Amino acid sequence: MQMRVARTYVTDDGRTFKRKADACRHDAELYVTKRGYTPEQFDRMFEQVRNRTKAWNLGASDWRDSYKVGANNGVFLLDDIIDTYEGMKHAHLIVFDCEGWKVIHDQTIDMLADGNRVEQAAKAAEERFSDESYECRTPTADELNRLLRSATDMRRSLSYTTLLIRKLRPMSVTQKLERGIQLTDDELEDFVLYGNEVYRDNGEIGRWSRHVSSVIADDNGQLWCVEWEEGLTEMQDDEFYEQPYKVHLDEKPVTIIKTTIVRDE
Repeated sequence: MQMRVARTYVTDDGRTFKRKADACRHDAELYVTKRGYTPEQFDRMFEQVRNRTKAWNLGASDWRDSYKVGANNGVFLLDDIIDTYEGMKHAHLIVFDCEGWKVIHDQTIDMLADGNRVEQAAKAAEERFSDESYECRTPTADELNRLLRSATDMRRSLSYTTLLIRKLRPMSVTQKLERGIQLTDDELEDFVLYGNEVYRDNGEIGRWSRHVSSVIADDNGQLWCVEWEEGLTEMQDDEFYEQPYKVHLDEKPVTIIKTTIVRDE
C-alpha cells in the first residue's frame, strides 16, 4: 500500500505550514517587517495606497494574500506599495506671502506617526502668523494653479504629497480688533485721529493735556472706545496708552435744572 506524504510549505524563517496560503501570508509579514514596518502599519499603508491610487488594481483586499512563495510578482507588488507609500508618507505645509508669491514657511510633516499632525501644523501656522498681523486662508483654485505653475518641485510631487497652502495678507485694524489682537502704537493713533469718530467725551483738563474718550466706528460699524490724552500745547504730543474696547451709545433724555437770578420788585 502506497503511503501518502503530506505536503508542507517552508517559509523564509524556516517555519512549516500545511497550507500554502498560510505560508504566503507569513512570508509577506516577514518581508514588510524587514523593510521596517509592522503588519499593523502596513495595513494602514495598504489602504492609503488603494485609496490614493485609484488606477491601481491591487487585486486582493488583504496585502498578505498577494504574496506568493517562490514567485517574484508578489515581492514586486509589495515593493510597489512601499515605494508609493514612501512618497505619500510626508505632507508639506507651505505658506506663501501674497506679495511676490514667496515661500515664507515650509514644513515637512510625518504622516506615519499621526495623520492629524497636518491639521495641527496648519492650525499652529495660522496662530503663528496671526500673531504677526497676517491673515491665513486657503487659496482659490486659480491661485493654487498659479502656485503650481511657478513651483516645479511642487508640481512634480503633487501626486505624492498633501499641499496645505495658506496665502497671507496683512490684517486690517478691524480684523485685528475682531480677533482680539493688540494694535501697534501707530495703528492706535491712526485709528483715533483719522478714524470715523462718532462721539467724543472731553474729560478732565490737566496742565499739559486733556483726557478724552473717543468712540470710533470700525469698517463693520462696530463701536470702540479709546481713552487717550490730547496735548494742549505745541510741545505736548497726543498720548495713547489704552487698547480699544467695545461699546455702544445709549441716549437718554436728561432734565437740567438751571438757576437764574431774579431781581426782587
